[in-house]
Amino acid sequence: MKNPLLLTVILTIFMLGCEEEKTDNPIIDNDSRIVASLDLGDADYLVLKASDHLKSTRSAHELYKIKIEEDTITEEKVRLLDALGNEIDSIFSDFSVYKIAELKEGLICLYGSFKLYLDSSIAEPQVLSSLLVRTSDGAIFDFNGHFPSDKSYYLNQNKIQSDKFGNIFYDAINENPGFPGVVYKLSETQNGFLQEQYLPSGEEYFSFFIDSEGNCYYYTFPYTRVKKSAGGIATSDIYKDFYCIWNTYDNKVMASVYDSVGYLTIDEDKIKFSTFASIRVGEAWNHIYTSSENKFTQVITPDINSQYKQVGNIIFEESKEVYDLLLQDELFETNQLIINKISGNYIFLSSEFSLSLNLYKVDFESIEQVDSETYILNSHVSIDFPDNLEIKTYEFNGIGEITFTALRLSDEMFVTGIVDSENIVSILTESSDKEYNNLIQLN
Repeated sequence: MKNPLLLTVILTIFMLGCEEEKTDNPIIDNDSRIVASLDLGDADYLVLKASDHLKSTRSAHELYKIKIEEDTITEEKVRLLDALGNEIDSIFSDFSVYKIAELKEGLICLYGSFKLYLDSSIAEPQVLSSLLVRTSDGAIFDFNGHFPSDKSYYLNQNKIQSDKFGNIFYDAINENPGFPGVVYKLSETQNGFLQEQYLPSGEEYFSFFIDSEGNCYYYTFPYTRVKKSAGGIATSDIYKDFYCIWNTYDNKVMASVYDSVGYLTIDEDKIKFSTFASIRVGEAWNHIYTSSENKFTQVITPDINSQYKQVGNIIFEESKEVYDLLLQDELFETNQLIINKISGNYIFLSSEFSLSLNLYKVDFESIEQVDSETYILNSHVSIDFPDNLEIKTYEFNGIGEITFTALRLSDEMFVTGIVDSENIVSILTESSDKEYNNLIQLN
């Protein structure tokens, strides 16, 4: 049999049919990788770049790699290679990328239109809409039309989550979109990847959270349930509308409701909530959180009408002391700020209604106690992008750095750039006629 996709489908159906225990969860075994790879080499960054023959499709781009060696920066189109390492001519294959996302270190996902002629004896191309790419060797795998959803979650704002075993969980944009979504688990096997629909088929949910053990907490009106990693569903007899769930630094599970925060535990088939402390959160519902070794801090989006200027609470676990966490007056009064992202030890805030990108970086290390009830984020840095840069896209990494793409208005050049940990803005590459999009850092 010469068609690799047909062989994979037949083998998968056979394997599922031979299982002693029936399951409602569709499983896609991706051990049979695509016989091709991407020439990523030792790239430091990947970026999408519009190409001449794709100008009619605004969302379609080609994939480029950026490499930095001492003072030299090079940009090169990523080549598609066959099994022998030879470049596959673009005449015979279409490799148009719409979006790119990092699933974890060493693994990215590409979403687009891919028509690959990998076998000269087969007249029809292999047509795919998403790919997994292992960055260490450029190996590519069919991702079965999936791409992590951009939706904002109620229990947890991370669209890509993982457990301590390295498994990845995501809500997918797929070829049959609809609401509610589907939570998938992606695990690595000896030769590839295994995709599994994690919640039972037909189990509706509005948001989900994965703890360190791989238990999936999901909100399905009017309760929160848990799909246990060991099997079975845990439920709650108490109506609790959890705003946010997160792991503490020592892998306990903590949740917040409107006026309190506490631990969540699973006792056989029941979820238990034990109140830890009372908190004041105002009217905001858009929770982001962080955790560190000697304290864990719940952070909420500032309510621009709030009289408290509060971004959350700082909570010390050992002493059970809870304090309001406030912004400086100067920062709070700046153009109706919202929390954009927590990355590492930093909170990034931006102006919600500004036409230009005004980013402010607040270091958690700057927390200072000002009275018996209050801590304040005592210092902040404004990210000063040059006035002639119109920022198009930007991403955060875990060490307080930002990658971005922009249009430089002074000479109409498209550029890529970074803001380093010292808040210095640097341009990496530029193009006179091809717009950049979605710059991500690999190394």
